[in-house]
Amino acid sequence: MHNKLLLFTCLLAAGFAACTPTKDDYKKDFIKGCVNSYAKDSTVASVEGRNLVEAYCNCMGDNLDAKMDVEGWRQFNKSGDTLMTKYLQDITPCKTMFSEKRLTLPKPE
Repeated sequence: MHNKLLLFTCLLAAGFAACTPTKDDYKKDFIKGCVNSYAKDSTVASVEGRNLVEAYCNCMGDNLDAKMDVEGWRQFNKSGDTLMTKYLQDITPCKTMFSEKRLTLPKPE
């Protein structure tokens, strides 16, 4: 009986550990949300525009990831945009690149 209880406890603990989001999971969620936020933006509705949005969101994700641990990501993703100002210096190069390249995209018809 004791062995079955121990086995059950170990399996339960392993299940919880497997369900805990990793730093990479949080980064992927951020990037996905970022890309999706541009889904209805007609100025990036071309293939080039979608590629630019993906590059922009990945740039921000990479720069933020370098500054955060799992708990930082959890709080950041939960906060919406309220923590964005804390990381403004880290994402400014991405925003600048996006703004400049966005001007070169084909105009929507």
